[in-house]
Amino acid sequence: MRIHALCSLLAVLVAVTARAADSSAPTALKAPVLGHEVTQVGPDYYTFRYTGTRSVFLVTDAGVIVTDPIEAAAARVAR
Repeated sequence: MRIHALCSLLAVLVAVTARAADSSAPTALKAPVLGHEVTQVGPDYYTFRYTGTRSVFLVTDAGVIVTDPIEAAAARVAR
């Protein structure tokens, strides 16, 4: 049951991210991109960018759900 709920939440996160990307300017990053930033894209929903990679996190009353930031260096900065 818990896995089903997490899969449903992940599907919602992907849908919200796709909708936000469709309604804004092109999101391609120029390489190389230095530094990092956190951007709010919805209520309690954020993207984390480190150089050219992005991940998302959602803040809930039960805790924070974070996607894998792809790079080990990005994971260290996100902490």
